[in-house]
Amino acid sequence: MAASSASVPATLPAKRKRAPVSRYIDDADLERVDDSAYGSGSDVEADEVEDEELPDGDSVYGSRKKSSKTNTRKSKAKKRSKFTPSRPKKPQKPFEFMSLPAELRDYIYELALVDPERITVVSKTKAYRRTVARGAISDNGNGFYSGRSRGYHRRRYINLDDDEDVDESQEPELDPKQLIPALLAVNKQIRAEATGYLYQQSIILEDTMALHTFLAAIGPANRPQVTDLTIRAWGTGRGTHKAMNVAALTLLSTCTSLKSFNLDCEIGWLREPKNLARQLYRDGHYFFEAYGAANGNKDAAVEVLALNEWNFDRDHYYNYRKSASQLPQPEEFKVKFQTELRKLLGC
Repeated sequence: MAASSASVPATLPAKRKRAPVSRYIDDADLERVDDSAYGSGSDVEADEVEDEELPDGDSVYGSRKKSSKTNTRKSKAKKRSKFTPSRPKKPQKPFEFMSLPAELRDYIYELALVDPERITVVSKTKAYRRTVARGAISDNGNGFYSGRSRGYHRRRYINLDDDEDVDESQEPELDPKQLIPALLAVNKQIRAEATGYLYQQSIILEDTMALHTFLAAIGPANRPQVTDLTIRAWGTGRGTHKAMNVAALTLLSTCTSLKSFNLDCEIGWLREPKNLARQLYRDGHYFFEAYGAANGNKDAAVEVLALNEWNFDRDHYYNYRKSASQLPQPEEFKVKFQTELRKLLGC
């Protein structure tokens, strides 16, 4: 039994029957095949097939020599795909400025609207209209204006005198800080929060004409925000510049929050304390009375008013008709001047 079982061969599994596949394709079949089928259904890309003839009987199904026209068209399509524009980026959300803390917003307002070196304003003409702009203001070398013609001062502003000695050791003046007042036009809340930063800083004006134009330009809504003004020239003569003294101080009557009003200039000729007080009261009684009424004290404007020391200096006696010895000392001059002005205001 053992010998007979060893001689019997093991049974082999039956082979899977397959349909016969022909490796040869007729020319008629090739003509019916669409060119696009080879690019999508074949494992071999059309561009990767080498441009050479295959031997008879060894041609691979799905591969044949492509025309140069088809290859050129596909290569151009690949090149175009490299320069396909990217998808548009999603729109970014606007920055929520008002969500910042109040302290940080105030810091931004200060950077955008405050000039640490003070703002200087000069008169300009734009499109045949009188206006003002930021600009440099120079004096006549003595620290104040001496009441000379406006043309003389305009020449000093733009430095047309080339013969003037220039001290090369001095550092050149830097351009003024660029402010951004357009920030106030963003919305009402920013305007309410930031207006004070622009107007509640020291503002130096060229003369009373610049003061009048400046106050007219900012409007009655912003005038109560002004707190510190300096005038560098007083109008003199018999023309428009002298008339601007009254007009400018009349508009100033709406600036009821002033804390400093400095007349850093020569107010006419040197005169006695009473005459100087009467001159200022004649030109600015609207301002003195309105400021006193708004602050609950008739002589409140006297406390914020400051004059250049030249108006009290007896050494300028050449502008005084009498002897300089008849004028009081500067401190006594100030006291008499303020006393007379208070008397005119009805204190």
